[in-house]
Amino acid sequence: MSEGDEILDPEFLEILRCPGCGGRLASRPGALVCQGDSACGLEFPVIDGIPRLVLEEARRSGGEG
Repeated sequence: MSEGDEILDPEFLEILRCPGCGGRLASRPGALVCQGDSACGLEFPVIDGIPRLVLEEARRSGGEG
């Protein structure tokens, strides 16, 4: 499995929330993206299968940051 191909347990993903707005997070290769009702659009890196839900490490979805 290469970096960025980590698979998060769906039950775990269901529990996680965006630390910026509390919205739901969706999995993308190497990242979790806020796509909840409030959808702030922050993207958080997933490194070695571990989500880094730190606002200082987040960037705007789409590459802006």
